[in-house]
Amino acid sequence: MKAFWRTGLLVGTLATAAVAAGCAGKGTRDLEEQNRVLQQALDDLQRRNAALEKENAALKGDDKIRDAYIKKLEQEAELARRIKELMAQQPIEGVTLRDGVFQLEGDFFFRSGSDDVSKEGVESLKKLAAIFKSQDVYVRIVGHTDNDPIKRSLKENPTGMNLQLGARRAVSVAHELQKAGVEETRMHVISMGQADPVASNDTKEGKKKNRRVDIMVSTTAPQWRAEGKKDAEPSK
Repeated sequence: MKAFWRTGLLVGTLATAAVAAGCAGKGTRDLEEQNRVLQQALDDLQRRNAALEKENAALKGDDKIRDAYIKKLEQEAELARRIKELMAQQPIEGVTLRDGVFQLEGDFFFRSGSDDVSKEGVESLKKLAAIFKSQDVYVRIVGHTDNDPIKRSLKENPTGMNLQLGARRAVSVAHELQKAGVEETRMHVISMGQADPVASNDTKEGKKKNRRVDIMVSTTAPQWRAEGKKDAEPSK
């Protein structure tokens, strides 16, 4: 599958995965891949933090910039309203809209431990792509997993392997959206692995909810894209 964009993580995920990678005694190639992903994530995070600091400084001293920021928030609110209406008119199988976030059910779109999108999932992504194209949005795709280790990583590094699985699934979703007409330059992929659950991993139902891909949309290009940054391409 074609490689896509930089894989990013939050600070907490970076710390957790880095410790896990350091403790692993096997799987050299997996560890090298994790280190590469983590370094890309750190670079991405540093750029975004710098952009936020620059924006905060500007907002304090420039009324025009502050007004533009308020206008952007209003545009995002209007986008959320339109998307909510579209989803209500034509629900998409395997996709739930919660607080403006499209949640893709992992068990509907993927087999256990796999990053290949199911046939039913492909059809749902085609419908989702139609919404994105009609609204001319930028798309942020976030892969999530439960905390169950992938079988081949039981004695190695389950945290890092789930991090990779989340990334591969997010890339697979992006690939299908691109085939359905969403421009590659409008999509950004990251992975949270098991680090951001929406339910307890102590129950089967909770694990099922945590196996997901979240998609956020925006009316404007993210800072990393607006500045013309070229993303590294994680291997698929």
